[in-house]
Amino acid sequence: MRQPRRGRYDCQGTFVPGDGGPAIPVSAPPDLEAGDTVAAQLTPEGDRAAVAGPRGVLTALILPFLCAGAIGFLPYVVLYWSSRATRRHLRAAAIGGGVLTAAGLAGVTTGLIAIYSV
Repeated sequence: MRQPRRGRYDCQGTFVPGDGGPAIPVSAPPDLEAGDTVAAQLTPEGDRAAVAGPRGVLTALILPFLCAGAIGFLPYVVLYWSSRATRRHLRAAAIGGGVLTAAGLAGVTTGLIAIYSV
């Protein structure tokens, strides 16, 4: 169930251990809808549930992929303003930046699909 609190959503859920222990009320990831059932694990504090498995890993990797894609062309920009850069250096930096940006875009897209897949 979602309840607005301080401008964001705090989601509550129930964690049921795989070994048959008692159910634990926890804070759930905000991308889940009411009634969703997903494989999860408790955080070390024991008060939050994090999505487990490949879906959880891909979700956690969205931000690093976004950062890698965003700084992909930084070497090109630095070399462009450098007085020692040659056309060969610029070409290599542009190719590397394109590859890094494409990989970042693919990673972010994959993570978003993992978040919103059922």
